Amino acid sequence: MNRHRRKGAKAPVNVVPLADLLGRWRQHGPSSVDTLWDSLRVFLSQAMEPSEHSANMQLLWDTICAAILASSSRDRLVLPADIAQELVLVCNRSLSLQGAHKGSPYAVLRILSQSLHDVSLHVKCGSEIVEHLVDQVRHAENLTICSLSLTCLGRVAEHQPACLSSTLPKVADALLTAAKYLSTSISHNRVSTIGAMRDASALVQAMKPLVHETRAQLEPSALSFLAYLQPCAVIGAPYVVHSRHVSEQSCDKPDSNPIQIQTSKGAASEADRSESDHGPSSELEGASASKHTWQVISTSGIEESRQTTEALTAQCRIAALKAFTQLFHTWPKSFFGRWPLVLDFQMGEAVRVGGTGGASLPMLLTIAQRDPSHKVRSCALSALCALLEAPGVRSWPVPLERGCEAEVPIRAKTSSSFTPLAGQRQQHFASRML
Repeated sequence: MNRHRRKGAKAPVNVVPLADLLGRWRQHGPSSVDTLWDSLRVFLSQAMEPSEHSANMQLLWDTICAAILASSSRDRLVLPADIAQELVLVCNRSLSLQGAHKGSPYAVLRILSQSLHDVSLHVKCGSEIVEHLVDQVRHAENLTICSLSLTCLGRVAEHQPACLSSTLPKVADALLTAAKYLSTSISHNRVSTIGAMRDASALVQAMKPLVHETRAQLEPSALSFLAYLQPCAVIGAPYVVHSRHVSEQSCDKPDSNPIQIQTSKGAASEADRSESDHGPSSELEGASASKHTWQVISTSGIEESRQTTEALTAQCRIAALKAFTQLFHTWPKSFFGRWPLVLDFQMGEAVRVGGTGGASLPMLLTIAQRDPSHKVRSCALSALCALLEAPGVRSWPVPLERGCEAEVPIRAKTSSSFTPLAGQRQQHFASRML
């Protein structure tokens, strides 16, 4: 380690060499990544003042972004082991100072999520980082911070699970908090931008290793956890609405997507304002050509935005349905027999009625049947198969219709033991549902 750091010297960080190098890269293009790593090592060897942590962390993140752009490989950027170790220590120190120096932890969490791939954490240091990340999830001001914090926790759980052993109850609580935050954000239509959808997808994907490590602590809250994830499984789906009090006009359009409609209207309004700002009536000669140009730009922009929105919302639904599969495999007894809560979502979504006029299916079955993405349909079927693999389903063959309202035809049997047993099973299941 650096001699000055061991002695506690507080020499100011010289940011000029690293900042100048980044400036030259922006102007003339990147050169060798090794040169960037050498400058970064010099920068990290200096002591940082607590008041300068925010600016220094942003400079560090800009450096990593420059290295990512300079890398010719499409794979994830692999940091040198010594640099990754130093970055984790700096991030740990910066997160411990968040209470004293109010600043956005965005750059810190970005650096930490990138560095945790390439470092072997000591248990003590890892436990401190886990504590800081749990606090970030609990006090997250927006979905981005919540998603980044949970992503870092997922990295620790995946690569260094021993660091979670002393804080498993806190991690389980943070996992439920993040899931609830995501559910609330979707319910209040705060996950309608491209960045928010990426954050939502990353948040759900980070849950897999955390659920595995905290399965004993989360089991009593399995149904609540599933309910928090259900809105993400239908976000952007064209066959659902997010409120049962939606107007009849929107329900009459089964193929419309609420998020896509909002995006299209926003883009159209921007184009209208741009056209109205061209100038006074004396410039009518160029108005027609300008209007045509804006129409072309608006149309292409709306189409590109629509395609991006569809892809990102499908990613969110896939991530949520994969989480369903994990939950059904992890706690089969928690979900068996509670079909209205598991198959039909309870967070206010309603299936859009098409032109068939038939009764609507439970939501999970509707996803498997009507989702436009074949990957989403496949994930929904995998979740259903995981649910039906529970041992109780084979020993108690019961109907899966919503609320057990559908009648199950029983064929006449000559055996004296079959009919009473079947009636007893149906009566047992009906009593459990009441």
